[in-house]
Amino acid sequence: MQVRYAACVAARSFMLSLGYARTAFYPALLPHLCFNRHDVAEGVASYSQDTWRLVMGSEGRAWVAKCMPQVSTSAPKRQQKHWQCPVQDLRIGMLL
Repeated sequence: MQVRYAACVAARSFMLSLGYARTAFYPALLPHLCFNRHDVAEGVASYSQDTWRLVMGSEGRAWVAKCMPQVSTSAPKRQQKHWQCPVQDLRIGMLL
């Protein structure tokens, strides 16, 4: 958990320091920001949810849709158990 939390802190600092230029990094970082919001470690999940609001604002859903190929193939093994739902819409809904 400590490593994931430290990575979340670094990702937030990095993304916020870039201003609008951060959109160039969304395809690489968005999947991790997205999945960490649902982490089993409460501190990681809470911090990541706050980061999502700060970084993405009201544009989160639109960016998830734009980066869906990266998001859908980046599910960490620790989260894949949550993706066993047979209905595609429910899996996508979990991200939003």
